[in-house]
Amino acid sequence: MPFKLSKTIISFLLFTLAWKMASLSTNSLVLPPPEKVIYSFATILISEDSWKTTAGTARRALAGLFTAVFSGVFAAIILSPLTPYIRPVVTLLQNIPLVSWTLLAIVWFGFTDASVSFVVFTSTFPIIYLNTISGLSGISPHLQEISKNFRLPPVLKWYGIELASVGIHISAGISVAIAIMWKSVVMAELFASIKGVGLAMETSRTYLQTDMLMAWTLLLVILGLTSDMAWRFLIKSGFFMKFYRLGLRWLPVQLSVIEQNFLDNNVFKIDEITKSYWQDGHSSKILDNIYLSLNPGEAVYLSGLSGSGKTTLLRIMAGLETPDSGEVNQNGRKPCLMFQEPRLIPWFTAEENIIIVLRRQMPYKAAASKARHMLNHLEIPHDYYPQQLSGGMQKAVSLARTLAVLSDVILLDEPFSSSDPEQKKRMMQLITREIRPADSILIVSHHSEDMSLPAHRKLNLEGNPAALYDCS
Repeated sequence: MPFKLSKTIISFLLFTLAWKMASLSTNSLVLPPPEKVIYSFATILISEDSWKTTAGTARRALAGLFTAVFSGVFAAIILSPLTPYIRPVVTLLQNIPLVSWTLLAIVWFGFTDASVSFVVFTSTFPIIYLNTISGLSGISPHLQEISKNFRLPPVLKWYGIELASVGIHISAGISVAIAIMWKSVVMAELFASIKGVGLAMETSRTYLQTDMLMAWTLLLVILGLTSDMAWRFLIKSGFFMKFYRLGLRWLPVQLSVIEQNFLDNNVFKIDEITKSYWQDGHSSKILDNIYLSLNPGEAVYLSGLSGSGKTTLLRIMAGLETPDSGEVNQNGRKPCLMFQEPRLIPWFTAEENIIIVLRRQMPYKAAASKARHMLNHLEIPHDYYPQQLSGGMQKAVSLARTLAVLSDVILLDEPFSSSDPEQKKRMMQLITREIRPADSILIVSHHSEDMSLPAHRKLNLEGNPAALYDCS
């Protein structure tokens, strides 16, 4: 770090020396010497009127930038279904010259602060919007399936999954927008004759005060660097993540009543399910004419060799994949899948990973109490992030999150893998405690020793393509 700093200082010294030598060979009106520019810059700094001028410029610039950030993120995330129609228009607007926007703003808003902020908005909005769209297109399908599997309401989906996923793209867009903001605001002030840095620079040019013109330019460079450094500091300090977490408490979620139908004829059925995948240039059938029914209050174990299609079958039952043929008849029941891999949301703690699925049922405080109670039973620290947990602990949190949804068809894919005997015992106790009398539970496992829950039936997937056999 000291070596890099010394190189930077040497670079500036060499630049200043070259500037001084060039100023000696020309008129000071064309290129004033560096010491004269620095003196003019100091004059700006000690002038109260200059501070007011700069504050006015900053106020107009930030008003335009904030509007661009909020509207750009909103348009990208909330209006994402309209992206194919909005994106071409935004790309077109991005290519309109800044001077055109400035002249149009004066026509529309007159010689006012609004015209200046509007120019800043039009120059930065496309950057924020297009960066956010780029981030949305890169969201992991695994994360997208979380919202569908746990039936997250739209507000929890965009806040808990999408907004955080595109955060790095929004941050990068804002960094670029900050630089453009200072350039656009001075041009708009100059054309609109609004008192600000832009007009001060034009006044210096009119009176051939080249040193003052360069001093104002130096001030803009420092403002740009300082604002960018301040933005990066806020990102690194974790300020926005702390603020983001607080938002989970106050989200206006429409609470839904979780009801359970105890009628015996509400059987979850799959009929004649067939599924194939395209592999090595040809279609490979995984499942062949699978029939399965889950009665209310029934516990079923499903085993089979690796690659026999157990996970595929569960994903079809959960509605995450579509079979090639056959029918899934939920009969009014609601399935929820515990994924084979934990799939915990990385920017949430263990507690928050459970809270986010509970928020559709209850207020934040009740959800936090419920989540912490489940984690205490599993002996898992509630404030640990997924990367701080062992594989077995991650699976336990994933199980707790699945049970918290209060679905009446619970599909557990290898729930006890990576778990030590004591952890597995706690997980089994949690299952026994949380399931309701009419819940159906289907547990997939390779190992017979995992079958600790009393089972009504034991099934096995065998063959290639796989068929389902009752081994009870």
